[in-house]
Amino acid sequence: MNWSEQIREALHEKNYDKLYSLLEQCHPVDIAQLMEELSDDESINLFSTLEFDIALQVLEELDSNKKHLVLTNLEYNYACKLVQEMSADEMADLLGDLEEDDKRQILSLLGESKDELIDLLSYARNTAGGRMTTEFIAFPKELKAKDALDKLAELAVDAETIYYVYVVDSQGRLVGVVSLRDLILAPEETPIGDIMQTDVKKVNAQQEQEEVARLIQKYGFLALPVVDDNNVLLGIVTVDDAMTVVEEETTEDILKLSGSNVDEDMDVGQVSIWARAKRRLPWILLAICGEIISGRVIDDFSSALQTIVALSFLFRYLWIWVAMWAPSLQQ
Repeated sequence: MNWSEQIREALHEKNYDKLYSLLEQCHPVDIAQLMEELSDDESINLFSTLEFDIALQVLEELDSNKKHLVLTNLEYNYACKLVQEMSADEMADLLGDLEEDDKRQILSLLGESKDELIDLLSYARNTAGGRMTTEFIAFPKELKAKDALDKLAELAVDAETIYYVYVVDSQGRLVGVVSLRDLILAPEETPIGDIMQTDVKKVNAQQEQEEVARLIQKYGFLALPVVDDNNVLLGIVTVDDAMTVVEEETTEDILKLSGSNVDEDMDVGQVSIWARAKRRLPWILLAICGEIISGRVIDDFSSALQTIVALSFLFRYLWIWVAMWAPSLQQ
C-alpha cells in the first residue's frame, strides 16, 4: 500500500495519529496533488489536520476551485489568516478564476489588503500586470550597502524573491538593480546607487505574458520588473510564473492543432458538446479522407507492389548464386 492509499485509509478510519505521522513525511506539492483526487469532504478533513505553514504551501498549489472549497469551509478566522498570508499574485490568480459571488466570498476574508488585490485585478490576466506580484524589495539609491542588508533581512520574509534588489528614485521610478551577491560583497558604506546596474531589463504592465516569459527564459532571470508608462515600479514577474505561462501556451497550441481549443474568455465547462464537436469535426473528416485516399492508392498499386517484391527476391537469390559460382566458372 503506497502513502496516498495509507492517507485515504487513515482519513476513512479517522486515525489522526497515523495521519499526522504520514503527512509529516510528505512534500506540500504531493499533498496538494492528493487533495485534487479526494472528495470535497476528504479534502477539507485532510487540510484541517495540516500545520499552518504547511497548509499555506499546500493551499497555493491547489487549483482555484479547490482553493475556494477549502477557504469557504474552514473556520472563518483561520481562513482569514491563510488568505492574508498568501502571495498577492496567487490571490489575484484565484480571484480572476472565480465567479462574482465566489469572488466576493474570498474578498470578505481579505480585510485591508483588499485594495491592493483589486488593483492587480484591473490588469488583464494575459499581461505582465496580470502575472506580477507586488511583493518585491526596492530601496532608494542613497541607501548604504550595510543598511540595505539590514533592511533586507527584515523584509525577506514577505518578499517573493530577495536575489534582486531594485533601486528607485523619490517618485518610485525604476533606476537600477543590484544582485544579492553584489550587495553582500560591496563595502558597507557604499551607496547602492554606486553598485547598481542601470541597464535594467523590464516590461510594461500591459505587455503580453508570452513576451515576459520569453525574456525571462532568454536571459535566465529569476524575476523581471514590471513598470507603468512613467517607469514607476509596480511589481515583478518571477520565473515560476513564467514557467506557468509557457505551460499554458504550449497546451493552448496543442489544442489549436487538434481543433479542440475554445475562446480565451470562455470557460471550458460552459462550452457545449456540440460546439466542441463542431470545432473538431473538420479535422476528423480530413483524417478520414486521408485514410480513404491512402487506402485506395495502396489497393490500386497492390499488384504492382507484389510484382516488385517478387522481383526483388528473384534478383537477391540470383546475386547470391552468382557470388557462389562465379569463382568456379572462371577456373
